[in-house]
Amino acid sequence: MSITTDGLNRFHEFAVSMVSRRQTELTLAELVVCWQQAQERVSANKSVKRSLAEFEAGQGQPAREFLAEMKSKYKLTPDLATEHS
Repeated sequence: MSITTDGLNRFHEFAVSMVSRRQTELTLAELVVCWQQAQERVSANKSVKRSLAEFEAGQGQPAREFLAEMKSKYKLTPDLATEHS
């Protein structure tokens, strides 16, 4: 992963915010882990929002159809979670 000036500035703002809100001190390594977790949450939220927008627009494929295709394509056996649905 390459570091850009913009990314470094965003991390700096995040780190300053985290340090000022906490009553205990954080190491740089802990700040990096917190930053990575926050970025993963942002990415997951964007994916969910994009998926919901596609669903609302009538795009995509029903889960049952997708699962049936995957079972057929990869010759998977049904599991307990999908047998009862």
